[in-house]
Amino acid sequence: MNFFVCVTTIKKYEVALEMLITSLPNEWKHQYILVYQNENENSFKIFEDGHIEVFITNNLSDYGNYVGINMLLENKIVPDNSWFLFIHDTCKFNVNSAELTYKIIEEHNNSDIDILWLCDNGQCNICLIRKNAIIYGNKIYKDINYMSKMDTVACE
Repeated sequence: MNFFVCVTTIKKYEVALEMLITSLPNEWKHQYILVYQNENENSFKIFEDGHIEVFITNNLSDYGNYVGINMLLENKIVPDNSWFLFIHDTCKFNVNSAELTYKIIEEHNNSDIDILWLCDNGQCNICLIRKNAIIYGNKIYKDINYMSKMDTVACE
């Protein structure tokens, strides 16, 4: 199974981001993608340990993952059949996070579902998501340069 943890962030949140990366389950230590927003250009870099960093000019709070991961899909950096766990830099993982995540994916892997919200109301945009939903989200957000926290909450 192709799986990536995708974290949307900005550089000034490095303390929270480091706490999140430290909490990653061992099996995900090389399967994560950081989407840095509010950058000077759109680009990406693949590191020797396997993690990827994406840089986008947009500043979309929780929605930056759509633009950043779409860039990787378009450039064939990640496989089209991948599952992505969209989170943001204020999250932290528990000891059974990988097991629970893989169980959810297994239950839906052969379905045509492209997005699974991990809470009943889609709060905080934490979800398991696949290519079709990312493409759809990218079409909505790619031309928006900035969203305030209130804008993102209203979109939830």
